[in-house]
Amino acid sequence: MGSTMKEKQAVTREYKTRCQAATKKAKSDLLDEFTLLTGCHRKSAIRLLGGRQSGEIMVYGNGKAVKLKQEMDLEFSKFWMMN
Repeated sequence: MGSTMKEKQAVTREYKTRCQAATKKAKSDLLDEFTLLTGCHRKSAIRLLGGRQSGEIMVYGNGKAVKLKQEMDLEFSKFWMMN
């Protein structure tokens, strides 16, 4: 696929929303379409389309929430600036 990064991100966002609402059979068909369109491997497509949205809170079974991505980025940047 000879397209820009913004176009690839837009396609990924569109397919991600479609995959979240789809049945198992429909997800398989969407994965086939996505891999043909983007040229990426099936496993990569599963990771891209099945992951969390950026900035989303990940909650474990005991209910404790992990920090937001932005907060963690801030902490890492502080750490690297100190060294």
